[in-house]
Amino acid sequence: MSLYIYRDHKLVQRLLDREIITRGQLDEAIAIQRSEMKGTDLVSVLVTLGYMTLDHLCADLAERFDTEFVKFADLDIDPHVLGMLHRNIAQFYRVVPIAERDGTLVVAMDDPTNIRTLERISESLDRPVDAVVATPDDVSSALSRYYGDAAK
Repeated sequence: MSLYIYRDHKLVQRLLDREIITRGQLDEAIAIQRSEMKGTDLVSVLVTLGYMTLDHLCADLAERFDTEFVKFADLDIDPHVLGMLHRNIAQFYRVVPIAERDGTLVVAMDDPTNIRTLERISESLDRPVDAVVATPDDVSSALSRYYGDAAK
């Protein structure tokens, strides 16, 4: 799983509080992690078992970083916005421009904690760049759709 997985006991509590997982599912995941999936982080075990999805994880990540979680199927991206970022840059950094807001380019990416990527894109464009969160698969699909098959 290429998504930035943060090890956070608070995440598990948020999943329980939001009733995304149950205490029984958590206990089962911990038992499997200890016996069959040693070395695998708990979130990955929960995803593998089907108790949560990457969408849940991305939504939580977006909330933690005070941004949005987007799904490309729900977006209508202006071709002008897509043209603001050269395909080589988009593919190299695995970001997809989705909007322009008050002179700031908004890009979807699977790891909004990667500040250096945002800084580099901002420097190359000479404009501010903000990030929203998308799943790794959604980013890959969007890169292929908007910038060609070389994004895979």
